[in-house]
Amino acid sequence: MLMDRIYTPADDSVLYHYCSASTFQAIATNRTMRFSDINMLNDESEVRWGYSVFEEAATRIIRRAGVSDACPVITEDFIEEIDKIISPAQLVAHPFIACFSLEPDILSQWRAYADDGRGFAVGFNGALLAQNLPVTLLKVLYEREQQVKEMMLAIISIYVEQHGQDGENRGRFIEDCILLATYMTAFKHPAFIEEQEVRAVHAVGTAKQGNLAKFVDGGGILGGDVEAAGIPVSFQVRDGHLNAYMDLSLTPLERPTPISRLVLGPKNHGLPGNLYLFLGGLGYESIDLRKSSAPYR
Repeated sequence: MLMDRIYTPADDSVLYHYCSASTFQAIATNRTMRFSDINMLNDESEVRWGYSVFEEAATRIIRRAGVSDACPVITEDFIEEIDKIISPAQLVAHPFIACFSLEPDILSQWRAYADDGRGFAVGFNGALLAQNLPVTLLKVLYEREQQVKEMMLAIISIYVEQHGQDGENRGRFIEDCILLATYMTAFKHPAFIEEQEVRAVHAVGTAKQGNLAKFVDGGGILGGDVEAAGIPVSFQVRDGHLNAYMDLSLTPLERPTPISRLVLGPKNHGLPGNLYLFLGGLGYESIDLRKSSAPYR
């Protein structure tokens, strides 16, 4: 569902992760990428935004607003069946997110995510990143009307897939709805359009633990054909709150590291020689080092 949101990187594509110097040090040293609970991202409205798109799309479909006459009539009862699955979908497939940008030098990103310009934009080869991590890459869409249209098409597609099927296809219906809930995390408010975000999504399951619950990571697929084992979900305290996270390996099965470029922030006065020695000492052999051109001091 929402297949237009899937991002397939070209072999020479670069995705940039804006971060502080200490975070860059951890990424380079540990060869891992931190994925955070989607509910704990900086923009707390993100999850609600995607659901509001679903509500608007569903309302238009029920009212036949902007719907072709050739489209089958979809009842409110069918929409409610989808809603019953996507509303608690995080109990089945809880999204953990790592955020990247298509652009290497955005002032708002330096300010918000890279220690007010003192950090780095770590450039990853997009194709290698997709092969090395058990994730789905989603290109974020910011235009509200297009979001609603894509959601309408997804709902109609689910209906067409399921219409006339018996209970034997219930599993496919649930799977489609879970995918819908996951992919709509690629919808964001238009105010964030400058970010040009591509987000890596790794879904983690949950299980009952007495009268409580716990995360259970089922792993995933690397490069389309290699199974990756699940890893534990950890917690840290940030801003007085417990935050769930997991560090996924960037170099599974001794594959090459996807780190290909490093952009110094506008307030980052690090010496290139120190960076070359740091990375060389860790075993890296090549890096494209650049400096931000943003006039921010």
